[in-house]
Amino acid sequence: MGTKQTAAVPEQPVANASPWLTGLMSRTVVLSLVLMAVTLGAILLALNAFTQYSLTVSQLAEHKTQELMTANLLRQQTESLVSSSALLLLANNHFQRREAMFEVADRAEWIDRLISQLAALRATHEQFEEIRNDRDRLVEKLARLDVLVQQRIDLRQQIERSDTPNQADLTQLADIETQLVAVIQNTRQVSSNLGVAAGYQVTVIRDEVGRTVADLNTHIASQATLLKAAAAAVFVSVLVL
Repeated sequence: MGTKQTAAVPEQPVANASPWLTGLMSRTVVLSLVLMAVTLGAILLALNAFTQYSLTVSQLAEHKTQELMTANLLRQQTESLVSSSALLLLANNHFQRREAMFEVADRAEWIDRLISQLAALRATHEQFEEIRNDRDRLVEKLARLDVLVQQRIDLRQQIERSDTPNQADLTQLADIETQLVAVIQNTRQVSSNLGVAAGYQVTVIRDEVGRTVADLNTHIASQATLLKAAAAAVFVSVLVL
């Protein structure tokens, strides 16, 4: 029997991919990469803005707020110390005089504590030494005022008990009143310096808080601008690709 030969089947040529399809795939890949890059950049910008915001808020809450509260308390105590001088001057008996001097000692101690607390939070120790010096001068003036008020109370009581006032006592009382006027004038000057020094600390800290908030707002605005630019880049990429 003769061998039957099988006819060879011709190979079918592989069809080449369509150029249009290839271009579409390339654009899809490029667009995906662009979207991925822009999305990653937007996430990094948002994380950076959030981190900066968190750090600033933490600084304001833990440091600046405490500094501002301490400075306000310091100013209030200096005002109370000044008010104690008026109570001392108006004392009509030794009980009122001692009560006023107790207030003076208490306010002076509070001022020293607050100065130490504020100095620990801030680096401007020279300004706090100035406040301490003004406080010490004011306490010294008030101590002198206390002596004069004590003498005035004693003389007034002595004159009231006497049927006929002694001319020497009246002269001495007038001299004490003159000395009181001089001490009060000096006390007002020292009180004014102390109030200005304490108020200055409050103003400085408030300005620092304001600048910190302004810087934070500027940073957030710049990050928002970059995020908008990233969104615009994505939109343009979609249109072009």
